[in-house]
Amino acid sequence: MEENLRNCYYCKRILAHITILKNEYEKSEAGSDNRRATLLELQSYYWLMKVYYDEILCECGCENKYIFVNTLTNILNLLQINKIEPDTDKMRCDICRILPHELFSLLDLACKLSDPQELESMYMELQYHVFLSLIYDELIGRCTDCDACIEYIACLENTCKYLYSKEQHQLQEFVYFWKKARNTDEIWSCADALRMNEQIESSDVNIDGHITVYLDFNVYDRYEKEPKIKEFLNRLSQQKEIDLIYSGTHLEEVLRMNNEEYELKRIQSIQSLTHGEIAVLDENKKIVICIEDIDARLRQTKRYQKMNQAAEERECIVAEARELLSLHIHDEQRDKAIGTSSIQEIIENVKDETGTKLNPNLPDEDDLNMILMYVGIEKQSIKEYKNMFKDDDKNFNRLRAAIVSMAGLLNVLGLHGDKVKNKNNSAAIYPIYDKKSFRTIRSGYYDNDHLSFASKCTYFVTTDTTLCEKAKEIYEFLGISTTPILLDEFMNIPEMV
Repeated sequence: MEENLRNCYYCKRILAHITILKNEYEKSEAGSDNRRATLLELQSYYWLMKVYYDEILCECGCENKYIFVNTLTNILNLLQINKIEPDTDKMRCDICRILPHELFSLLDLACKLSDPQELESMYMELQYHVFLSLIYDELIGRCTDCDACIEYIACLENTCKYLYSKEQHQLQEFVYFWKKARNTDEIWSCADALRMNEQIESSDVNIDGHITVYLDFNVYDRYEKEPKIKEFLNRLSQQKEIDLIYSGTHLEEVLRMNNEEYELKRIQSIQSLTHGEIAVLDENKKIVICIEDIDARLRQTKRYQKMNQAAEERECIVAEARELLSLHIHDEQRDKAIGTSSIQEIIENVKDETGTKLNPNLPDEDDLNMILMYVGIEKQSIKEYKNMFKDDDKNFNRLRAAIVSMAGLLNVLGLHGDKVKNKNNSAAIYPIYDKKSFRTIRSGYYDNDHLSFASKCTYFVTTDTTLCEKAKEIYEFLGISTTPILLDEFMNIPEMV
């Protein structure tokens, strides 16, 4: 009797779920991605329902049994109308394509819940999906031939752990690291674009004894809008011993604007000021400055726009983790102490003989290492980052990894960090943060690349006060000699006037 009641409960849950999917199908436009995704989900449920009926419900005598049969027939008809013919040979992969994503979406949502009633409702929803997984595992058998199976197993295991322990922080860690892993896969899936390099002709440029100036992307806004700035930079670009430098990151930001008129104007500005002098990587992954055709470099840059979008998304994933994982406990005295110090001062904040903190309000070195465990690119401690470039071997990949890691650490601590606002409405584009913060978060990817390429130059000039202070902190800590400076201050340097 108890078994029949359990079957009836899950039978009703499945039927309710199918009703929701049918409504989604009817609301979606014909031929749209949403409709296609809903159909694939219905196909997955068709298999689960069919096996569940054949193995379990066929013996049940309740009225839901007949509704279940009719629903199965309706789903099959709907699939066939849309020219989807269920193939038993692909049944496992059809299920595995959908089930992990449903599980992960629920786990992702569970990370953000705090209301007891909402959490209780989530537990029931997860238990229902575990039941579906049992149908799959015990009555059908797992697919072990597709990549989705790995995600399915991981999600199922962590769902069961969460339902048993109700430990939300542990779940948040799993979701965070899994998002980063999926994002890495997405980035690497675009890696072929980087190998499709056309041979861009370049010529050497002698910068020995020259002052090299890397202009941040935002400087060009003022160059195009303010005659005084335009006159100053134009004059600077004509001086023989001063070189204005750009990089492919400038072109990536041009393409982000998705505006042909803007694109043409900005490229003309870059070309006019830099005379084609660009910071690129040589065969040893070291930064070199040469002269290239900007149009050829732009064609190449267009090939990995999709990769850049995935890399932007990584910034959002890390930003979300700041709040969910409580990487930094905000306290007025502690935040004030951090805001008037530096990373180096935090590391040195102990008496050698006792290990006692000189300033009790500053975080420990262990606190910094814990944060880096989440936001760092390489598995390095704070002191290891400090000593990474003692030998002056600035391989670009390691250099950028160090800059990204230090920027992430500063953001968490609120030390020259980006100003993001917590989500406070359902219209937020990305979970946790609202629309006003969305672009700020994503642009961090390009800021870090600019700082990496600018490390080859004498000056990094920007109009962003926060980025300037962050660059000073990072460069000083990593032992990079580049001087970050605001545009207005740069214009008053005697040798530039």
